[in-house]
Amino acid sequence: DSACYRYASPDDTISLKLVYVGEAINGTLIYKLKEKDKNMGTLQGKMRGDLLLADYTFMSEGMTSVRQIAFKKQADYFVEGYADVETIDGKTSFKNLDSLKFIDKIKLMAVECKN
Repeated sequence: DSACYRYASPDDTISLKLVYVGEAINGTLIYKLKEKDKNMGTLQGKMRGDLLLADYTFMSEGMTSVRQIAFKKQADYFVEGYADVETIDGKTSFKNLDSLKFIDKIKLMAVECKN
């Protein structure tokens, strides 16, 4: 079972594909943001209530990086969460999940998945 979500503005695009495997969620995440390198990678995580928490593994400047991501599920869209982070053993994680702030103007709306 899979679901796709997308945010698009004239300058920026964020695409999220989720593949549900039992309790686990795998998928892909692509950021195409103006003035930044394109980021694309894979995610592995699960839902905690209405919160998708996952590890995002992506290539950046020729190196593989891992950072924790959080997306909050609303009616038919997700919004990304931001908070202070720390990097331990090469993985960037949120210091405190309770301090996550969600930018509601950047809504990743449900879209049809394309192969």
